[in-house]
Amino acid sequence: MISLSRPSIGEAEIEAVADVLRSGWLSTGDVVRKFEEAVAALCRCKYAVACMSGTDALYLALRAQDIGPYDEVIVPSMTFCATVNAVVRTGAMPVFADIDAGTLCLSASSVARALCQGMQVKAVMPVHFGGAPCDVAGALTEFGRDAFLLADGAHALGARAFGGPVARLADATVFSFHPTKNITTGEGGMIVTDDPELAAKVRRLRFHGLDEIRQVVEVGVKSNMPDVLAAIGLAQLPRLQKMNGRRRLRADRYARLLAHVDGVVVPRGPSFNHVHARHLMSVLVDFGLYGLTRKDVVARMASRGVEVGVHYVAVHQHPYYVALYERLHMGVQLPVTEMVSERILSLPLYPDMHDFDVDVVVDAFIEVLRG
Repeated sequence: MISLSRPSIGEAEIEAVADVLRSGWLSTGDVVRKFEEAVAALCRCKYAVACMSGTDALYLALRAQDIGPYDEVIVPSMTFCATVNAVVRTGAMPVFADIDAGTLCLSASSVARALCQGMQVKAVMPVHFGGAPCDVAGALTEFGRDAFLLADGAHALGARAFGGPVARLADATVFSFHPTKNITTGEGGMIVTDDPELAAKVRRLRFHGLDEIRQVVEVGVKSNMPDVLAAIGLAQLPRLQKMNGRRRLRADRYARLLAHVDGVVVPRGPSFNHVHARHLMSVLVDFGLYGLTRKDVVARMASRGVEVGVHYVAVHQHPYYVALYERLHMGVQLPVTEMVSERILSLPLYPDMHDFDVDVVVDAFIEVLRG
């Protein structure tokens, strides 16, 4: 079976974990601090705060900005549900904006329309979809809105835009270190920012809301990353650029081999100067052209030893959010998102893939489509 994704783990990671286990200190300590400093330096940001998931980091960043009930947060619906769930968890209302078909990232014009219509927009949360940098800061500038710009960079560690790290595009950026991501800690996430107050508040909120003298000053959560997980990340980080480079090589090969397959489109990526992190190899497929459903293709690829996935079914089409918007008598008009949601399919992509693996996947894919 060619897996959809697979972490790249070597002896360095194993030894790093063993060193922590031998040290006798397994919870949050010097290894987490070193990992935070290393990620902050990579992102050219002053502060980094590690959490137990990217989802927690998104939620805590919003909490740190006092975003809650009666506030609105502009988000894409074409994302993993964690992005939107983090908003709802604060009590705020997600306001869905549409995406660009070429990048699968938030459309600046759609964000601008949402800003025009929204009365209580306190934050905008672009997603660097699949590792493609998303730049919507212009939409905020145009309307003079003082909205907090929080980027979901779960797919985008190592991506660059306009000559600098992708984290420079937002007030704060959150990365994920889930096993499928560009580097992993097993589980975990991190927020990077230049804002000292935001970093300090997230650091406090991630550990019960305790201040420096161990008094609860607000209700927090338990989301501090332990040293044993940070050790894996520290060992992975020096290989990030090499692993991302291998992802890009495999993605380029996919694009060449699929360029002339009817009904299959490979999103082109941003038009501005950027470096893509290539977390996902997403394609848009006109399944009806071949008389197939997406479920047919997923099942038939599996029967040929290839795992494919769906990233993602649009969040506003999930039962909870359908019911939420119906209760509030709110309509959602996202034509590009809905088209993409119907057609999107993810092909296997991970650093240790070889050209031969890509060729096997593409051959199986074309065979499935053409019957």
